Amino acid sequence: MEKIMKLKRFLIAGGNSTLLVWGCPSSEKNKIIKKYLGEVEQIGFAGTKNKLPFLNMMGGELCVNG
Repeated sequence: MEKIMKLKRFLIAGGNSTLLVWGCPSSEKNKIIKKYLGEVEQIGFAGTKNKLPFLNMMGGELCVNG
């Protein structure tokens, strides 16, 4: 079964424009970053691992607002 990648753009309370991408394969992350960085200030990749949710920011940085 093919996974569907979902993208959602919004502004965080701190004012940073953010793109959240759900279900993005690791092999596609660089393409997403190159395509959307500039339109948004930060990009986070969300999903589940062992039934637990996770959020990884594009540079591996801490994102308290995320």
